[in-house]
Amino acid sequence: MQVKPFTVPAAKPAAFDFRTAARYLGLSEPAFRDVLKTGEIPYRKAGRRYLIAPQVLDAWLAGQPTQAAK
Repeated sequence: MQVKPFTVPAAKPAAFDFRTAARYLGLSEPAFRDVLKTGEIPYRKAGRRYLIAPQVLDAWLAGQPTQAAK
């Protein structure tokens, strides 16, 4: 399965679903599931759907260590 590149809409939605949030962060779905299980990223559930605020994802991403390109 080929992964489609993620493009941010002009106005971010109030919340991303699970798959969109994973793509937004550039993570695979299993890797994103592991991050959610650690509690590092807060989310809400609506029925079976996970809802994650884009601001929360931006804050989490900004707090991750960076590495210089070699």
